[in-house]
Amino acid sequence: MTFNSYLKLLCSGAMLFFMLVTAQLVMFGCKDSIGQKALPSTQEPIRIAAYNSEMSALIWIAEQEGLFKKQGLNVQITGFDSGISSVNAIFAGTHDIATAADFVFARTVPENRTIKVMASVARSDSLEMLTHKDKGISAPAQMKGKKIGLTRKTASEFFLNLYLLYNQIDPKSIKIVDLPPAQLIEAFIKGDVDAAITWEPNLWKIKQKLAEKVNSWSVQSDQQFYFLLIGSTSFIEKRPEAAQKLLQALAQAEILIKKNPALAQKQLVQKLALEKPYMTSVWPKHVIGLSLDQPLLVILEDQARWIRSSGIIPPGKPLNFLEYIYPNALKAVSAKNVTMMQ
Repeated sequence: MTFNSYLKLLCSGAMLFFMLVTAQLVMFGCKDSIGQKALPSTQEPIRIAAYNSEMSALIWIAEQEGLFKKQGLNVQITGFDSGISSVNAIFAGTHDIATAADFVFARTVPENRTIKVMASVARSDSLEMLTHKDKGISAPAQMKGKKIGLTRKTASEFFLNLYLLYNQIDPKSIKIVDLPPAQLIEAFIKGDVDAAITWEPNLWKIKQKLAEKVNSWSVQSDQQFYFLLIGSTSFIEKRPEAAQKLLQALAQAEILIKKNPALAQKQLVQKLALEKPYMTSVWPKHVIGLSLDQPLLVILEDQARWIRSSGIIPPGKPLNFLEYIYPNALKAVSAKNVTMMQ
């Protein structure tokens, strides 16, 4: 073998060795520090309309911890000031998923049957009645003839009705002023409404502004409302694997929240620009976690009956809510959390 031939062979061998080492380094570089599998090279897009609150904690924490990306999802989250606004974003075609209270779903699905419940992400006891002390309202009976602010098509509407019935107050004896959350806060602070029924963090904002000038009490009678993950029917039917990956990320977020609730609260305070004292006070009002249970179905049916009896929607054949609940994704991720009779 000539020197030139030997040199060419040596160079070829060195080049092969270099290529093998480079490939190994690239493969190693695609793993994280604890040896997890590389992130998928392509990220599947999902658009979420989330209520800007700790009740959407699973979504915010999953985003903060990169859990969506680990599932191969490119999740774009838009914050909204109410559940009804979030659901309307699905109807508008700008989002695939929304978070909202159970009543929002019960109130809207009879009119637009293009959505389904994928899971409950939280339960909450955070609705209160606020009244101005200088308006002379310190007891339910004193609400007759008063203006009460609320946001229609939300849980406020349903629980106000229950509250009035329980206290034997004719709903016709009060005047309801329908306002979106931001305007409701402003109207109450200015005294344009005598009372208001709303949820957190609206309650906190009003109390911080008016302090000892307001009375407040719960209107839920220990009946928690469910906070739901709602998907467009089109998304669910066409992309069931993406739905399952989304629930998997949320299940991992739930584990992290339960393992270290203090860290989760800190992350939520930073993400949502909330105050630490607020988070400390409101956290016990919520139960964060994934579920699909029988009480949710019962509540939806009760709410639907009230909606029809109140004439909000025309009378007709009652909905079978099981047709508008999609349990498959949660079943695949955590079957034990699906206890609703099918």
